[in-house]
Amino acid sequence: MSSQKALQFSTFYKKYYFAMLPLVAFTLVFPHAKKSKLNEEEAWAKRALSEMTLEEKIGQFFMVAAFSNGSEEHLQEIESYVKNQRIGGVIFFQGERTDLKQAIHRFQSQAKVPLFIGMDAEWGVKMRLYGEDRLPYAYTMGAANTIQLTRQYGALLAQECQELGIHMCFAPVADVNNNPKNPVIGFRSFGASAEKVGNMVSAMTQGLEDNGVMACLKHFPGHGNTDKDSHLELPTVNSSLHELETNELKPFAKGIKAGASSVMIGHLSVPSLDPTGISASLSRKIIQDKLQKEMQFEGLVISDALNMKAVSEKYGKSEVVLKAFLAGCDILLYPESVQEAIELIAKKVKNKEISEETIDARCLKILKQKHRFVVSKPKFIKHTTEEKLAFQFHSYEKAITVLKSKYKQPFLADLNDQTVVISIGKNKSPFYHHLKKYMDFQYFHFYSIEEAKEHLSKKSHGHQKMILTMHPLTVRNKNHFGLGEDFQSLVDLFPHHTSNSLVLFGNPLGIGAYDLKHFDHILIGYENHDVMQEAMVHALVGATEIYGKLPMNINPQWMEHAGLYIPDLGRVKYTLPEYVGLSTEKLKSIDLIVENAMQ
Repeated sequence: MSSQKALQFSTFYKKYYFAMLPLVAFTLVFPHAKKSKLNEEEAWAKRALSEMTLEEKIGQFFMVAAFSNGSEEHLQEIESYVKNQRIGGVIFFQGERTDLKQAIHRFQSQAKVPLFIGMDAEWGVKMRLYGEDRLPYAYTMGAANTIQLTRQYGALLAQECQELGIHMCFAPVADVNNNPKNPVIGFRSFGASAEKVGNMVSAMTQGLEDNGVMACLKHFPGHGNTDKDSHLELPTVNSSLHELETNELKPFAKGIKAGASSVMIGHLSVPSLDPTGISASLSRKIIQDKLQKEMQFEGLVISDALNMKAVSEKYGKSEVVLKAFLAGCDILLYPESVQEAIELIAKKVKNKEISEETIDARCLKILKQKHRFVVSKPKFIKHTTEEKLAFQFHSYEKAITVLKSKYKQPFLADLNDQTVVISIGKNKSPFYHHLKKYMDFQYFHFYSIEEAKEHLSKKSHGHQKMILTMHPLTVRNKNHFGLGEDFQSLVDLFPHHTSNSLVLFGNPLGIGAYDLKHFDHILIGYENHDVMQEAMVHALVGATEIYGKLPMNINPQWMEHAGLYIPDLGRVKYTLPEYVGLSTEKLKSIDLIVENAMQ
């Protein structure tokens, strides 16, 4: 080798050596750290298990329902379960921030083993607590269809939970919204496409678990394709095995691969998986054979609430708990019988119908997860209020969907056009105030369609453009998704000589049955949130481009993925520094420096 080549080789080797040092160190150290952490988890769990009686081990499977705004008698009852039956966890429902934190501290202080605290917080703790702001609904995130935002969604959700002392978030919903008549899933699902739902579920799971909160995929094996409510009766999912494999089960498989630590089993009859027709939550074939063996899920299996009529009315209060446990549910959610059910399971163990090894193994599985999510106090990313608001702006802007646009441009491209806005419903002020920043217009607000019809039938508007903004009270499948039966008669009163725009701050399924030919422009805002209304103003005036897509099928005219692209006009919009990656707090400090300099 020549001296020049040797010098080149030496230089290359040195660069390669020093570049590889961090990787070598990481390779050597990280497995040891990970192994140490797992050893610590195992040791803690085994020690806790060794100090329990049989009944205390069984108590770890129970997660009872609590209302932090309940009476003192109710709180004492829960406290008694913690102290005497040594239950494993509590799922919280109604309340507000202060009384929830007090209740959690009260119960945890009485627990021999730290409690798992859970909550249905699909769109944030607002789902259960008063006085909180909520995150977007799942179908809004499906319309935005952005993996990065959905992962951030999970991180923000984890922060809300961690700050309150909640370890288990019963989300994301992995059900595919493939039945528009579904009374209980709908807007809670990311959409009608198994592929999209799977991607969103995977991203949200990562956001939650990476920030120290247990994600729970629900409702296995899929609650979307039914028109029955499992809170009231046992729905049947008649999909074939092939249909389940290519549709309902896909999001669960992706969520499991993404690292979800738990799966909730729905109260659903799925004959193609269990021909007996028994509820999935009570079926060994569905839980042990399908979920655990075939799909290789090793995390916690959680029953849906055992007080739901789909199962509670057919079996006794203790019997249904036993059946769920025998089927493979590790955590028995919302049991109506605690002491009796514990005694029944203990009796089965003493009679050798359930082995003590089974009790130990499943209790140990719960304890390991408790160490991971409770004892070790996992870290999470802290977002400021402004960062959360910027996230909402991004999500709502990306979700806005244009189903119809006569001129393929923003409806209010010309701010000098004479325009009248008619708003119907509640929480309509943000739209009005933000639009006022851009233009003058005539404004009318009515609480009901009947009021608006009376106005339109008597008054002839000599305007160039009219905007109807609908602010329904619900996004659920009732009363035509909050639009009511008189919506068509209202639509028919809009004059033909003006250019009309319909803006719906609600569930797009609500407009599927109506003839909307009088509208040149139809925009879907999905939910009646303040930030969505501001984002919609930006869309109408051309301050942002629009490219949201329907996450579900409305009718043959507007199917999933429908949505027109409308370019922006380069107009300035009102927003937060965080929206463009800056910091409100840092800008305030700069303002202070400048102000001091000027003085």
